[in-house]
Amino acid sequence: ESAPSIKSGWNVILNVFARASEEDDLNKIRIVHAGIQKLMSGDSSSLELLEEDIVLLINILLKQAKSQMEDVAINAIVNLGKVVSFLADKANLRKRARRPSQSEGPAFQQEDVSANKTLGDTQQREVLTIEIKEQQQVTEPSNTGAETPKEVERPQAITSKYVNYAEILNQRWVLILTCFSSGVCDLRPNIQGKSLELLFKVLLEYGVNFIADFWIVLFNGVLKQMFDEINYSVQAGRSFKDMNFIKHAYQYLVEIFLSYYDILLPLQQNLLDIISTAIDVNDEPLSKIGINALKYLINKCGMRFKTDEWEVLLNSLNRIVVKNIPTQLMEALRPREAEAPHQAVVLPPPTPNSRLNFNVKSCVTKCVVQLLLIGGIRDLLELHFSRLEERFIVQILQTLELSYKFAKEFNEQIYLRYSLWENGFLSDLKHLPGLLKQETDSLACQITIRYKHFIFYREKGTVREDLLNYFLR
Repeated sequence: ESAPSIKSGWNVILNVFARASEEDDLNKIRIVHAGIQKLMSGDSSSLELLEEDIVLLINILLKQAKSQMEDVAINAIVNLGKVVSFLADKANLRKRARRPSQSEGPAFQQEDVSANKTLGDTQQREVLTIEIKEQQQVTEPSNTGAETPKEVERPQAITSKYVNYAEILNQRWVLILTCFSSGVCDLRPNIQGKSLELLFKVLLEYGVNFIADFWIVLFNGVLKQMFDEINYSVQAGRSFKDMNFIKHAYQYLVEIFLSYYDILLPLQQNLLDIISTAIDVNDEPLSKIGINALKYLINKCGMRFKTDEWEVLLNSLNRIVVKNIPTQLMEALRPREAEAPHQAVVLPPPTPNSRLNFNVKSCVTKCVVQLLLIGGIRDLLELHFSRLEERFIVQILQTLELSYKFAKEFNEQIYLRYSLWENGFLSDLKHLPGLLKQETDSLACQITIRYKHFIFYREKGTVREDLLNYFLR
């Protein structure tokens, strides 16, 4: 309440708060929390009083954000977001305005934001050059990178006699963003939600100021670790109460790539690795989220992809499809009458006895993922067939052929399918388990591709005999 009257005593007050925050005494932490809340309850004028002592405030908030008391942690995260906005305004960082999203596309309801509108001319971007050797050790910021043209007058960063706000923010970006990402991995829903919101709000609004090297640090040191932790938590059974939260996290990730496409294009493989990890985790809801993210990325970026980008994408897609073929079905059991002729037999009802040597849930998830991936390939070709080189068409056909051959071979193994059914694999079905849809869908997709290929060349006045013979057979 007396904050406006305090001129030179903030250093003492905040040092006392910092020391109390280091202790395990919950009462002291509560008192510090109450004090910080009063300080932050007004407008930004209270932060201006702190000057160089704002660094102490940031350290206190970083500490309190890890508190076991939920209200203390969530308020610290919110206040940290206010401090970032204050410092960014004082440093006159460029701020990208977000446009309201619209319902669009089957995967994510998200508007595509043109990189030309968000980044502007590369030469007009003011960048922050940040080189980080360790999370706790940061070098002095330099001014390498794009320069502001002389004819464009930009406001100077505000400094006082004691503090350079831009320097303070430069040296603490990673610590602050890591704090938000840690909150995202917290199992308390309120902290998860607020941390996710602030993390991507900061990245989307102020990411225009980051150079490519710093985005690499963020992707590999902050975002990848955060998504790996989410995936691990789901795989370990510590499921998030609301899977929509994870969906939103992947939605934000793709939106960042779309918004800063030109500068983030070298990180395409990093993005695909994060998405493919979700698909490969063998948890059906999470795998579906990953596939939707991949489809959304393809739908929105396909028109901008060139040959190199398509090659990276299709190599990743091929790896995902092959890895999610449910090969454990062929390896799990062998029929007791493997040499018996394929003839009509009367099969008794299954008697589960836990002889399966694979994870049934994981196997079923792979079956579902395989169908979704085939559908994704079909959608990709519907939108971008004319943009693909012939070698990419051939690669897609080879991928689909692998899926088709496996499903066809499995469907022909009647006794193997019966053995699986008898030993508890989908024993609630009234028929033998099979991969009939995978077989028919992958074959149908191949036929569609070859037909499109045939029509494509015929419209150019060329008849491809190999494609014609394929249909004649």
